[in-house]
Formats: sequence, structure tokens, C-alpha cells
Amino acid sequence: MALRTNHDRNRFAAAWLASALLTACGGGGVTGGDATPVTNGVASGNTAPGVAATFTLQDVEVTPYALWADEVARRPITVKARTKSTGNVTLTLAYFDALVDGTGAQIVKPMFDDGTHGDAVARDGIWTLSFPLELSEPSRLRLYDGLIDSVSIAISASDNDRSPVSPTNSIDARVEVALLSHTLTNSFPARVIDADIQVTDTLVNIVDPRFDEQNIERLMQRVYQQYPADPFDFAVVFHTRTSGDGIPRSIGVKNDVTGINLPVFDHTSEYGSSGRLQQVVFQNAHMLGVEINHEIGHRWAAYLNQPKLNLAIPTGFHWGASNHVGQMGNGPYLLEENGAYRVTNAEDSENFTANPFSTLELYLMGLVRPDEVAPLRFVTDPSVSVTFDSLLNAASTRLVTINDIVDVYGKREPAMAASQNAFTAAFVVVSDEFLSPPEYTLTSFIARYHAGTSLGGKRTGGLFDVLDPPSFGAATGFRATLETTLLN
Repeated sequence: MALRTNHDRNRFAAAWLASALLTACGGGGVTGGDATPVTNGVASGNTAPGVAATFTLQDVEVTPYALWADEVARRPITVKARTKSTGNVTLTLAYFDALVDGTGAQIVKPMFDDGTHGDAVARDGIWTLSFPLELSEPSRLRLYDGLIDSVSIAISASDNDRSPVSPTNSIDARVEVALLSHTLTNSFPARVIDADIQVTDTLVNIVDPRFDEQNIERLMQRVYQQYPADPFDFAVVFHTRTSGDGIPRSIGVKNDVTGINLPVFDHTSEYGSSGRLQQVVFQNAHMLGVEINHEIGHRWAAYLNQPKLNLAIPTGFHWGASNHVGQMGNGPYLLEENGAYRVTNAEDSENFTANPFSTLELYLMGLVRPDEVAPLRFVTDPSVSVTFDSLLNAASTRLVTINDIVDVYGKREPAMAASQNAFTAAFVVVSDEFLSPPEYTLTSFIARYHAGTSLGGKRTGGLFDVLDPPSFGAATGFRATLETTLLN
């Protein structure tokens, strides 16, 4: 098994739980022979007296996950979630009319496990609702060069007393419906090349109803049957249903770089690659792909977590509290204040998906020289309490230079002059049936976008601001390229 990092989409914000630092990642561990780091029942019956209702939540999905924007109010979607419960648990979904020109209202709807409202089988633990979104076509789309927007749908549960109940398993219980501009119609013609595969020039869609995260190696072997020339460095894999916790993650396949605190390893043969594949980005069911730069960044960062100089407290694979802003962490930011440092989310530190890579990250990627990395201030002592709005004295922090990093972790080899800076990625969607035209157009366009030059940024309008990711090249300051066209 290869290097893995787990991610959720919680943002470092002022509303901290019990003033504790909210990080952007789940847990990690170690698996595999070389010890590389890694990051259904029926919902029915009455709960016995004194026994709380409990449940697990799995396989959250929405179909279709993409619509043409002018169909938003008339094209029904179906949301499903599979549960196994003790006691009586009822599921509900909610979304906001948050698009440009929207009312801002929250819309709440019950889900069903009674064979109605799109539910296929009564009392099988699969809760369903088929319905059209109660939204109007927005006058403007905000993501990906103004050609895409999205509606986020959250699933929650309650017991007989209508009290909220949280699932006993960790899961991102949200799905997103993307809205596409009709100007993208016919931009990515699909070709069926096998009974279970259709492709566009930038997408491989594999039909595999049995797929889950544990089958990524088998999935990639199927991809390489179609692309035997071993043509890509990265694979970006989406699954239309949530797998496991529903959180995107990065799976290291090969590393030959030193000085970044990773061992040298090569698992390419397990994935069907002849030696080129470096990493699989598993986006899970996060179909908008806004985290892709961040996950690709985990090919090299942020693993500087040795006790002698730990820059990744507390997760071990994201930057800890610092005055450093980039892609590989989302706060907190240390804001200088009269010789001390206020713990904040200033400088857009929490908006990492819209940020470019920092010079420290670019150094670890082999894209800048060591002398281009300015000193940065970090909390490197795990005993220091980092809570929102607290004021840390300077002695609780450390000004870290690139020489400090090299002294502990060694020089980055290969250095910039000999490092790879032109990469290729395959974008893959695993689904239970062939994707619809808006669906395969969405992911095909996202792949092409990441090969382009768009700068991204925070977009306003609607109820909430949205974070538009830069293309990979733009995120690197145009020091690297990512080719996503796969011609067989």
C-alpha cells in the first residue's frame, strides 16, 4: 500500500469548536510492507427506552451530478444514502437558494425509505428523494472561468423526537450538483470503446458498480489496458458515490525524491504502470474537483514533521500555524502584533483551494531554488496551545529558514535544474452506469481547465462567496505544466 493523506473540506474559520484549532484533515496511519505513511439494515422500529438511536451512513450520491444550468428547475435529480440503524432514524436533505440572483432561502426536504418518491425498495435502509431543485437559472456562473456553478446538498438525520442524530462513522454527508453553461454543449464528444468504458479526449469513464476505494489498484489496471504506453504521471479519480468517509485523499505510488521527508518507494506495478505513475488523487465523490491542486501537491508536501523541526503540527501532512500561505494547509495564520503573534485566519490562509503554491511548496516540488524561499515563522513546539484569537509570544514560535530545513531534512534532490516540470494526468470517473452528457462534459472540462492558464480566486455573488481554483500551471506560477489530453 502507498502513501495516503486524508482530507475533509472544513475550513479554518472564526467559529472554532470550543476554541480548538480545526484542521483540514482526518487521521493517518501506516500500512504496507515498506511502512510508507498513509494517511445493511432497515431503519425502522422504535428505540428501546433509554437507548439512543444510532446509525451509519454510506454510499451518498446524487444523480445526475451535473445539469445544464437552464435545466436546473425542471430536470429531476435523485439523492440516495444507505443507512444501517438501531432505532428509528429519519433522513432529511437541505440546500440553499444560494446562486447568483437566488433568494438565500434554505430548502429542507424529507427523504424516504418506503418505496415512494423515487425510493426503489421499501425499508431496505436506502433513503431516497427524487425531485427538481427549487431554483431559478442564475444570470451568472462563478466557477471555472464562469462556466460552472454548484448547489451543495447536505444530509442530516433525526430520531423519533426529531432530535439530531450523528452517524457513528465519519463521513462527509454532502453531495454537489454542478450547473454547466450550455456553451459547453458538444465540447467533449464521448466515444464508447468497450462495454464498460466511454472516453472523451480528457476523460475515462469506467462503469463498475462494485467499485470502492479498496479497488483503486484494480481500477487503474483497467485504465492501463486502454493506455498501455504508460502515458501519465498522475491519475485523478472520481467516484459518483461516496467511498468510506467520502473525503478526497492522495495516494503515493512512486517517490524518487529526497529531502522532502518521504522514503523512496515504487508501487507502480501494482497499479498497472510500467514505472511512470507517481500518484493517484482520489477525489471520492467531490465531483467539482476544487481540491485537485492541493491533492497533487501531496506528491511532495507537506511532510516536514520530524520532531527536530516539525512544520506540520498537528496533522503531519499539512502546514501548522505559521505566517505561511499556500496550497498545502488552510490556516491558522500568525499575524504579527506588537512583537507577538495573533492566531487568525488572515491573508486568506483558510482559502487554500484558491491559492497558488507557496515558494516553500514550490521548492519541495523542485520548481524554485532554495535561495528563493524566504524565512517563515512557524509554531514548531507541539506543547504550544494554538487557539483562535490567542496571542502567542515570539518565544512560542520559530523563524525557520531554508537552511534550517536543509539541515534537518537534507537537500532536495533532484534540485530545480534537473527536476521534472512537465506532467501528464489522466482524469477518471467511476460510475454505476455511463455518465450523461452534462456529467462527462463537467469532468472533461475540469481536466482541460487544469491544463490551462486560469488564475482562479474568490468569486462573489450569491449567498456565499466561492473559491475558484487556479489551473495547475497558474498555481505553480507557470513554472510547471499539466497535460490532460489523452489520445489513444
